[in-house]
Amino acid sequence: MGALPAAQIADRVDARVLQPAYPDIRRGIPDAQVLTRRDPFAGRNTLQFGHFNGGGINLIYAPHLYDRPGSPYHDPHLIAYTDNVQRFALLGWVGCEMACGLDPFWRPDVVHAH
Repeated sequence: MGALPAAQIADRVDARVLQPAYPDIRRGIPDAQVLTRRDPFAGRNTLQFGHFNGGGINLIYAPHLYDRPGSPYHDPHLIAYTDNVQRFALLGWVGCEMACGLDPFWRPDVVHAH
């Protein structure tokens, strides 16, 4: 996932990564600034923007969904989080909203999602 934006940035494309603000990720983005706050189907969240590896990164800060022990998919006992559908639906929804102008300072021409 990191190779495509890195290559685009090296080619001077204003590429950004959108990612949930998992605790380890948040710690690596000390300059994150709030762009907007929303309260959609998955509860209150904040879209933040910061810099990472020479490019921009947007973080979805929703501690009730992403600030958990374990991996992004399951708890430390390897049991899937029961709200994974909401957690990853929010990621897709924010990506769609960004394509529609959610970020008042930047709007993508192309959204590459996986």
